Amino acid sequence: MEKDFDFAYVCGPASWNKFCRNSPLAKLCLAILAENGFSAAIFGRDKDAELPHTSALTLYPYLPWHEFLKVLARCRYLLVPNIYDASPRLLAEALRLNIPLLVNKQILGGWHYVERPSGIFFKDETDFESTLEKLLKRRFQAREYFERLFGPRYAEARLRRFLRKLGAVAALR
Repeated sequence: MEKDFDFAYVCGPASWNKFCRNSPLAKLCLAILAENGFSAAIFGRDKDAELPHTSALTLYPYLPWHEFLKVLARCRYLLVPNIYDASPRLLAEALRLNIPLLVNKQILGGWHYVERPSGIFFKDETDFESTLEKLLKRRFQAREYFERLFGPRYAEARLRRFLRKLGAVAALR
């Protein structure tokens, strides 16, 4: 699929959303991206006075899920500066679309999706540019990685083991 954006960032306008998705760090990272000639699709906002005003950032309101995935698929990388996000489903959705991840090292949940084939961690705005350079030099296999470790075959094997264990428990009764 043709890529129209270098990065994607998802964060709605509600204060709890901005808190969970670390909006202050996102603003700094998005400014660094724009200054370096990268484009970004920002999902969940159709206007925002807090974000850098530049043509490099394209704002999208909340979209129906299937439309969101279509636009997300047009992004090269996913920016996840989140900290207090316990279960960011978005990471798995991006990996299924073969989109590598750029994730805050302090994130509470979803960190297990970030390994060498799928993405890279950054600490904060102080190492963002150097991490960005590493990201751009690395070749990723995001979808293959996700399928191998979390995809249908993996889930099927886990379910099979669980059901066998239940069968053993039921046989004891």
